[in-house]
Amino acid sequence: MTADCPVIGLIEEANRFDQRRLTSPELAAYRWVTSPNLATLPNCLGETPPDALIWVTSTPTTSQVRQAQQRWAAPLLMVLPAAQEDHAPALLRAGAADYLVQEHLTPIRLGTTVQTLLANRRWRANLASQPQPPQPRKFSSPAPARPE
Repeated sequence: MTADCPVIGLIEEANRFDQRRLTSPELAAYRWVTSPNLATLPNCLGETPPDALIWVTSTPTTSQVRQAQQRWAAPLLMVLPAAQEDHAPALLRAGAADYLVQEHLTPIRLGTTVQTLLANRRWRANLASQPQPPQPRKFSSPAPARPE
């Protein structure tokens, strides 16, 4: 693993995530930092900001998603149980980048999703760093005088 490998913050509540999945070839290129909840993640990360966040939870709330987005400018992937999938649209509106259903989670699916999150983040950073072309100024010509 190189020093410039992406850091993925993994918040896993209630130990519902099989961490053996993280050793698969699809996920070996990342440095994983795990935390039992959102509150302890900063201590686990130290000074290193995450490149992406993955949150494995059975009780998702939009306020927690907003809190994570305010703290870190990293894409957030929610991993939800199938019974909570109906909460996904609200979580996406609150700022989550994507979600996966835990019962359908495979290392390949997780790896592909993380790659997509990181690619989108690089694309947005690149777009934001480019100078914006000046907007054309709109001049309005005075209306022609009406003959009386």
